[in-house]
Amino acid sequence: MNLFILCGAIVSFHCQDITEKQNYIRIEMVGQISKKNQLYVFKSNGLDWPLRVQSTKLKMLITQFEKMPVQVVVELKSSQHPHNKHKGHSSDSSNQKDNKTVQVPETWQCTLISLKKTSNQFDSKKNKVEVLGILQTGVVAIGGETTGVLIKANGIFWEVDPGSNIKLAKQMSLFNQKRVLVKGSLTSRQSLEKGTRWICQATSIVLFHKNKKSLPPNGGLDN
Repeated sequence: MNLFILCGAIVSFHCQDITEKQNYIRIEMVGQISKKNQLYVFKSNGLDWPLRVQSTKLKMLITQFEKMPVQVVVELKSSQHPHNKHKGHSSDSSNQKDNKTVQVPETWQCTLISLKKTSNQFDSKKNKVEVLGILQTGVVAIGGETTGVLIKANGIFWEVDPGSNIKLAKQMSLFNQKRVLVKGSLTSRQSLEKGTRWICQATSIVLFHKNKKSLPPNGGLDN
């Protein structure tokens, strides 16, 4: 049983029969990518995403499309996750911005999965995410600063918000402590208690069956 503390509330995750290695978080975004001092950075919607680029083909595409509008798919893992042997990007604490500035957490390891040129420069505020992980409902937090639902994958915890979709909210309550595939978009909100809250604005949720061995291409993100 894993324990997660959210603003003083202890949340338990029973993951005895679930392989964490098979979970994933993938996000599709539009923005611009550049290389500085051997480091790759993707800029989208005011955020800088430090990227790990392992493919020679992707490195060649970055050189070709540098500072041009591109659509990327990035996979996220926590650099502190036990299955992750690579360190996350480092930073100088003296250069940290104030707490009111939204930043990609340093513990997020962002690996570039795919990249293609796009002519649509106006979708930079839009993104699509898919998370395959363990759902937890009934979460409470100081000041009510929570949607009441969390999903955990690869050592990362996101809140999940069904919005005004009553059917989706009911499905989530039925899938408590289950392995699910959630689709939606990633947003952030500022919290007095814990700074930035990362929230998946869910559009769909399905129960993921343990006997399903293969994952969809590109993490299942629609092309």
